[in-house]
Amino acid sequence: MALRQHDPSAPWAFELEKIVRRILDRAFRNPQFAFDTPVIVPGEKNPAKHQYRPIAQYSLEDKVIDCLVARYLRETLDSVLSQSSMAFRCGKPGQPPPTIHDALARLLRLNRRHRKTGLYVAECDIGGFYDCVAHDVAETAIDQLIRDLSRTNQTLSIHPRALVIFGAYLRSYAFSEDADKGQGAASLKAKDADGEYTWPRAHLQELHGRPQTLPRIGVPQGGALSCLIANAVLHRADVELGLLQRRRRRSINYLRYCDDMILLCRDRVVCEEAFSVYRRVVTGLKLPIHEPKPIPVRNTQRKRPLFYTQKSNEPYLWSASEKGGHPWIQFVGYQIRYDGLVRIRLKSVKKELSKLRRTADDLIHRLSFKSAKPIRCTAQQILHRFRMKLISMAVGRASLGYVVSPELPMCWAHGFRGLRSCQFIESALKQLDRYREQQIGRVKTRLNALPLPTKSASPNEGHRVLPFYGRPFSYWGQFRR
Repeated sequence: MALRQHDPSAPWAFELEKIVRRILDRAFRNPQFAFDTPVIVPGEKNPAKHQYRPIAQYSLEDKVIDCLVARYLRETLDSVLSQSSMAFRCGKPGQPPPTIHDALARLLRLNRRHRKTGLYVAECDIGGFYDCVAHDVAETAIDQLIRDLSRTNQTLSIHPRALVIFGAYLRSYAFSEDADKGQGAASLKAKDADGEYTWPRAHLQELHGRPQTLPRIGVPQGGALSCLIANAVLHRADVELGLLQRRRRRSINYLRYCDDMILLCRDRVVCEEAFSVYRRVVTGLKLPIHEPKPIPVRNTQRKRPLFYTQKSNEPYLWSASEKGGHPWIQFVGYQIRYDGLVRIRLKSVKKELSKLRRTADDLIHRLSFKSAKPIRCTAQQILHRFRMKLISMAVGRASLGYVVSPELPMCWAHGFRGLRSCQFIESALKQLDRYREQQIGRVKTRLNALPLPTKSASPNEGHRVLPFYGRPFSYWGQFRR
């Protein structure tokens, strides 16, 4: 803004002004507003099983309109949402919005209060949530939120143009038309000939009672308005569980992060009733649920008990095995033991290990590619840049001599910063550090086999290379007290 005011006649300022005016005309004056059909890009879900999720990419102008309308609706409707909803919320004055780390802190507080007696826990996950939300369900949910807002605060109202844009956003995409067929299917096959977008078509046909043709289903993954839709659709479940708690006059600790939920109650009967209410509401919204299963008897001889692979679990006692319970619960990337010990979910660790290996594989493939132009960098330069890339992915752009702030930069460690305030198992973090060094060793072996220059063209190149990269640059070192 300051640069544009300083030099309004600059060519870039003129072009920027044209774009701003075009966006304003589309958003407020165009009677037939519509989003362009997004480009569908396959995002990795489970590459080993050739499973992907469709990511919708809109044009720049459409992204700006999507983000601004989503921000307007989120800020206006946030006061209606329940405190149990932890995802995509607005912060209060002087407070940041809640995160998964706040959910971890709440679960740890509950654990400390009820550690001796234990808590009954139920977990439920919706299968392919964004791809299974029907457009009419989303529109009804937004209308209900607006009615709730008018009852609680009559001074606030929603601009009608925002609802026009919201409707156009839904019309711009449907899973069966844009991801399962056409450009979305072509881009998937180009990436992986055996790849598929998992979609529970049979289950959806059963829920909608339409075995032949389904209504328009699926909201774009990657759009800002989709985050608002997630909270709006499942707000009905939040309300029903709040009503049940007031009727039973029993404490029902319920947390929801997007479509993941967890219930914790002191009474097993109350937990079962609350779990039944949640499932009934979600089924009424025509959303498929991963079928809940009972927690099997703990078997210490199995490497991975069935508990860790199940998406939904029927109510079970969160307590020591000797007391007839199961010692662990899991929620949004964290697993918590009955004694308060925390660890990162194995699935999250495996994803990071896979990412490290793919990054190394990509560089080795590029080094093996014969090009007409010779490589001008030395082996030390290439290895140093690769190491810095892996460190940046893991813990951010860490530098010696600077204090690491409590808020880590955008990196893998930033996603698990809740470990800073609790006791946790360190083995997974040390495994990541070892595996990263193994990938650096793979690249080093490949570089030693290549005829590369032995001296740098720049006399100052390499002065930042350290003889050893230890704790300040490690996964483990970011959280160790």
